Order: sequence, then C-alpha cells, then structure tokens
Amino acid sequence: MRKIEIVKKLSSRLKLKQRKSAEIVDIMLNSIMESMKNGEEVHINGFGVFKFRSHKAQMMRNPKNGDRVPVLAKRYPRFQPSSILTSLVNNGK
Repeated sequence: MRKIEIVKKLSSRLKLKQRKSAEIVDIMLNSIMESMKNGEEVHINGFGVFKFRSHKAQMMRNPKNGDRVPVLAKRYPRFQPSSILTSLVNNGK
C-alpha cells in the first residue's frame, strides 16, 4: 500500500477532501519521524513500536586493498509489530 492509497481511504471513511487527509497523514508521519529523530521510541497500541537498533563503532577491512577502516557507531530505525498485528498477518483474523 502506498501513501496516496492511505490518503484516499482516510478521505472516503471520514468524508474529507483528499488534501485534508494528506495533511493528516503527513502530520502523523512527521510526528513519528520527529520523535525518532529526538531519540524517542514511538508506541502505537495494537500496531507496534518504532524503535532503534544500535551498531557500535568498529574496525572493518576494506575488501579492495585490505586496509583497516574505522566505521562509526550508528542507530538504525526498526519496527517491532505488536502481537495483534502479527497474529492478524499470520492468521488473517
């Protein structure tokens, strides 16, 4: 499903114009991204948790020339689905 499809469903269910629905979806997504940018986990009950996975700094080897190269520590966004969402996907109920 794409963002425009979510906007269309929202506008048809709430009887809003698509522009207003798109604004609502943008506000929601921007709020999630802003919270994660600030280091916060985002919990949506019944859906899941947007959290982080961290990789520590380490020395790696360049495969081209064999030199050791430092790799900086990074945090990656991760989504952990709720048990409700997981059972819905697996059982269709």
